[in-house]
Amino acid sequence: MDMHGTRATLIFVIVLAATGAVAGEVRNLNEFCLDYTLAKSDRMRAQLRDSTTEKNVLYQFRYLTVSQIQKDKPITGAFTLVTSEPGSDMRVVLVVKKSRSRALAAELKKGEAVAGKGRIKRIGTPTPNTVLMDPAILKHKDRNAPKREGEFLNEVVPNAVGPAN
Repeated sequence: MDMHGTRATLIFVIVLAATGAVAGEVRNLNEFCLDYTLAKSDRMRAQLRDSTTEKNVLYQFRYLTVSQIQKDKPITGAFTLVTSEPGSDMRVVLVVKKSRSRALAAELKKGEAVAGKGRIKRIGTPTPNTVLMDPAILKHKDRNAPKREGEFLNEVVPNAVGPAN
């Protein structure tokens, strides 16, 4: 390998390492909620709570059923959605501030479900078994529970390309 190839490889590795450090980790909120409710002791719940304080950790979520929609809360233009996670019955409060997510939140009705991602700000305070996600980004309306036999991407995201027939 010549010097330019080695240099290009080194630069690529450095850029890859730097962007990986910035991007952070992505975890599943649905699994977290289930683990939290199934924890056998307060100590185990505290450990789970402490693990959410890490920076740059995003939580993906699906199947959160909307029970309450509050406009202009906590700030003008924002939406606060009170939802429930179906596997654990935990209450998940989503604070939606970004314009695309606000547009989707404006279309939601009680009983509909939503998918998205966000950062956990607080768990269990002031209400037990409640997760506050601020900020939260909504991706799309979702089904209220997982499909038993699996699902195709185009069943979840309408503009996705489906399987060949």
